[in-house]
Amino acid sequence: MARRMSTSPPTTGRQTPSGSGSGLVRGRACGPCRKRKVRCDGEKPICGQCQRSSRSNDPCNYADVGPSKTQILEATISRLQTRIQELEDPNPEVPLVNPYAAPSSPVAESSRSSPSVIAAPDAREEDLSPSSVQILLAAFRPHAEEFGFFLDFGRVQDNITSPLTDHPLPMLRNAIYLWGAHFAGQRWAEHEARFSESAVHSAQPISFASPGVLLESIQAKILLSTYFFRHNRCLEAISFLAAATGMSLAMGLHKDSQGASPTAGFLSQSFKLPPALDFIEEGERIRGFWTVFMQCNATSVIGEFVSPMAADNGLQVDVPWPLESAAYAEPNFIFMTNPGQTLRNLRPALLERGLREYTPMALVAQASFLYERAASLATQYRPNMTADDTETYASTFSTHDYFLERFRTSIPRLDRFQSTAIRAYLTAHSFANAGLIRLHGVFAETSGPSWMKCVTAAHAVISVFGAVNVQTLPPMSPLMATVLATVFRVLKWTLGRLALGAVGISVSPQDIQTDLDRCTLLMTLPSFASPLMEAQYQLVVAAEGVLF
Repeated sequence: MARRMSTSPPTTGRQTPSGSGSGLVRGRACGPCRKRKVRCDGEKPICGQCQRSSRSNDPCNYADVGPSKTQILEATISRLQTRIQELEDPNPEVPLVNPYAAPSSPVAESSRSSPSVIAAPDAREEDLSPSSVQILLAAFRPHAEEFGFFLDFGRVQDNITSPLTDHPLPMLRNAIYLWGAHFAGQRWAEHEARFSESAVHSAQPISFASPGVLLESIQAKILLSTYFFRHNRCLEAISFLAAATGMSLAMGLHKDSQGASPTAGFLSQSFKLPPALDFIEEGERIRGFWTVFMQCNATSVIGEFVSPMAADNGLQVDVPWPLESAAYAEPNFIFMTNPGQTLRNLRPALLERGLREYTPMALVAQASFLYERAASLATQYRPNMTADDTETYASTFSTHDYFLERFRTSIPRLDRFQSTAIRAYLTAHSFANAGLIRLHGVFAETSGPSWMKCVTAAHAVISVFGAVNVQTLPPMSPLMATVLATVFRVLKWTLGRLALGAVGISVSPQDIQTDLDRCTLLMTLPSFASPLMEAQYQLVVAAEGVLF
């Protein structure tokens, strides 16, 4: 199904109200401009943006008195947390306040935190000069997508730096500053703890907010999740990822926002995602879903838990595979939906057309889907299955093995990728090969062909990295740490078996040792350097005689 939208992308030029020599005071933009996250010139009774858009269903209006909605929400969160702290403290130093005297608020109950800490994020952000903010944004931008950023970066940057629009959620701002400090060099390294603390303590659940605010909340949680994974703080990482996954499903990001209501979830009875304001926002929703989808599926393999995004859970996806972020801003863009068929159509499309039509981000999402499915099938095998169950399992196993092989051999050549997409190319290849290892690993000890499949897939991962200059690779996703650890396990386990005289594969110990040495080199490269990689490396080096 296709639909057109003529709404053009918001302008980025700075505008001021007529007759004013300074920028519009923050929070004084009209209601429609705040919702659309565009600059407002402050003209009354109708601003320039609203005159041009002619949105009769959302007339220009101003809230001339009082703080912005964002400020009200943040103040309400702070008050609620103060009262929760006071009520839960067995020895309060201040008189208890009647909780029923609190004004009604649509904000969900927040987690317990110190009121002084909650106030810290905004106060600390004020210490950042405009030039420091620009440094952090510039440091993060080249790596943003690799570490889970799916919003339109230009819009977010504009909203952070412009006094004419409401700023993004404090949680998102601090998560971006956190990653910016991580990549900005040693001078900024000491500030990571500050931004991490600020982001975590401002990560409050917000119900009944606008879709834009909810997307910002999901985005912040994904950024925090990938950051904590990179730093081997896995429980915190999974916690934020689970929250982002739950929100994306409850919002119905996998469904066509023009007609479908969300699936069952904590918002299902009270929230229905309205149509996107423009195709840029539509693209943010699509890319947001697939980012969460990929992170959730790949992490479920690592953490050995059932993915809420798994095919076995009956997830039906209407939204199409993601495009590059800039594509959604192109004039006359046509949006296509696949009611319930996006995942289901992947295999037929792979057989008929290959993978040339998909973007790098889509390839990574598809590879994560096949990776998770392979790991799930491996866990379903039982040696004492009935004859019928064994036959069914063997058929499903063979089908998935075929599609994994077809997928990895159909990924376009490296020279067809732009330099900015090399990381996605490497990740898609690695997920597909790691899926083959997971699928066949359960039989590797008793089946020569499965053992050979594992060794071949491990070699393929090493080879695909050999096709690029690994010394100049930019930082890679933390999920790659566990993929390389899997490859290392296969090679080390194989080398040990061959030393004991095992037969069944047509590869020499020298070739295995060469691949093992190259894998060790990869795991110690600056592009993979992280506490998670160090922990994974120490774990696999210490493992003896165990594949999984």
